[in-house]
Amino acid sequence: MKHFILDAHNIMHKSPVISDILDLDLLEARNALLYEIADYSDKYPSYKFSVVFDGRASKVSSPRSQIVVYKSGTMKIADTVIKDLIKKEIVPSLCTVVSSDSELYKYARIYSCTPILSEDFLSEISRFKHNNNIFESNTPFSEPNEKPEGINSDDYEDLLEAFNPAIKQKKLSDEQKKIADDHQRHKKKLKKYLEDDITIAETSEEANNREKPEDPSQKDVDEMKKLFGL
Repeated sequence: MKHFILDAHNIMHKSPVISDILDLDLLEARNALLYEIADYSDKYPSYKFSVVFDGRASKVSSPRSQIVVYKSGTMKIADTVIKDLIKKEIVPSLCTVVSSDSELYKYARIYSCTPILSEDFLSEISRFKHNNNIFESNTPFSEPNEKPEGINSDDYEDLLEAFNPAIKQKKLSDEQKKIADDHQRHKKKLKKYLEDDITIAETSEEANNREKPEDPSQKDVDEMKKLFGL
């Protein structure tokens, strides 16, 4: 029989969901972990799960017959109880120790048990739940031409495009046309800019080449002074 020895509080702290519950209610967090393990144990009814809690954990009880709850009490810590269980293991090759505690991890290896990190065990439970949702769901599949529920319009368009090459080709054609239109628009802007620049340059050149009026002669100056009584 395969045997899992679980460092309960280490696992709870590694779970984002259970750790949030732990901040509010220790008993609820412990029960949440046990129910997660219970769901997982339903898939493997021949496995044994030894869940070790720190402290008395007086109100915690096992939800399944193959799950055994251990409480370290006030005189020991959970690590000591876990080490005792490892030493007593009759077939170490069938024993898996779940903890991210480095000391327990090494201790399990010394006694030829298989250590796995708490994070990896939680990932395994998550994959198990995900597979159950996919393969055991009673939700019927959507019809081919029916827009599936639970996805947005962008996702729906992506699905159609993936399974219909004509739609993808049309989308590419539309994008190519848009790129061509943008190219023509920028080309026109550039042409207008160059024409305006040439016009400004020509106007400036004409101004420079324009004949300046000649300075008045001394005779003209004298006549103007006489005219204005100067």
